[in-house]
Amino acid sequence: MRAFVLLFLGGGLIWAFLALSPNTTKAGDGKVPGGSAEDRQGEAGPDPSTETMSAGVTSDSEIEAPPAVVVESPNPAIDAADGTGLPIGRADLVEIGSVMLHQPSLAVEDWIVASDGLLGPDLENAVLAISLAIEGDRSGARAHWKQIESSDGLSGRVRWILTRALSGDAIAAWPAQMAGGDPLEFGMGLALMAHEADSLLRAQEAARAASLISSVLIAELDAPWPADMASMERWSELVRKAQSRNRWHPKAVWPSIDVEVQPGDSLTLVRQRFVREHPEIQVSTGLIQKANGLSTDVIHPGQVLRIPSQPVTQLVDLGDHWLLYMIGGEVVESWPVGVGREGDETITGDFVVGDKQFEPTWWPKGRDPIYYGDPENPLGTRYIVWFQDGVKTSYGFHGTWSPESIGKNESDGCIRMENKAVEELFRILPVGSAFHVRF
Repeated sequence: MRAFVLLFLGGGLIWAFLALSPNTTKAGDGKVPGGSAEDRQGEAGPDPSTETMSAGVTSDSEIEAPPAVVVESPNPAIDAADGTGLPIGRADLVEIGSVMLHQPSLAVEDWIVASDGLLGPDLENAVLAISLAIEGDRSGARAHWKQIESSDGLSGRVRWILTRALSGDAIAAWPAQMAGGDPLEFGMGLALMAHEADSLLRAQEAARAASLISSVLIAELDAPWPADMASMERWSELVRKAQSRNRWHPKAVWPSIDVEVQPGDSLTLVRQRFVREHPEIQVSTGLIQKANGLSTDVIHPGQVLRIPSQPVTQLVDLGDHWLLYMIGGEVVESWPVGVGREGDETITGDFVVGDKQFEPTWWPKGRDPIYYGDPENPLGTRYIVWFQDGVKTSYGFHGTWSPESIGKNESDGCIRMENKAVEELFRILPVGSAFHVRF
């Protein structure tokens, strides 16, 4: 009878581990930085851009939700147990999930050895098999698979990931089977997705590669571990390559509206006419130029230009120091950023892109303006103003003469970017488009 009760209680704990509601926040989430004085622009100077703030555009413009990637994990107050009876806490699952995603198989093996059997033999073999398969060591992966092939001690999600990794068959998108995994399963799934995105790009399937790596970038910022900068840089380069053959290629398949160039047209006139006819769509001349593969701004009568019809949005994650530029919820560009220091934290919330300033003047509060080119001007080569609730703020995106501050909390409140990155953002970011800043 006692054995029966113990068995019953053990089964209940395992059920609770799998069924409890997800916790989708990272350690440290919930902090909402306040406002600040800044290397912020203060009072903005004149805007030399031909693209001005559209009347009536306010920050309640909705940001289209990115592709849903669910990060579910067990309640940290409850431990799961594998077949060995050893407790597997949430912190352990987060750690090995992060190692699985960001490190090579040797690091995964080192973690398993150091954990002294914490995962249990079945899950250890599964983790190693997946890691080796992703690295291309199929024989090593299958050797571990043989040890658990007939085991019923693996979750359906782990077995699904393992099957995909061993088969080498690419997946089209984030699968429903992966929603609801614990942190280890989540890390396994993202590692597989990143690997498959790279394989798809090499196979000239740019659209599928772009979709997969976009989901990986978004999910990394939502993950229960801090974003890994080296991985984010690598995935950003991958999404850039994929989108050069997809969203940034005029002959690829993506939602657009065709506009025929009229005699006397310039890109500015094309944009102005398009905005009058489609006031619900924000677009910049640089966005039109890049989407159509134009190396210059020269256009010709009769030429047909494709203009993206899906909304341009941005997600800025202060904790992970990263900015995602998206079209239709899919990441198209991705950059690291610097954010506000302690006491001058970058504000969070929903904003709208305002004035765009070329070679900006800095207007520090209570001081004379400091013009572009002065060593005391910290704004770099470009400045993009933020509006909130229809009101101009003293915050913005800008370049920097201190690229070593990118990825750190060293600004007076604004979002710093490398000059090359902010120049590209300046070009393709439409005035009036919405973006979200979170911690």
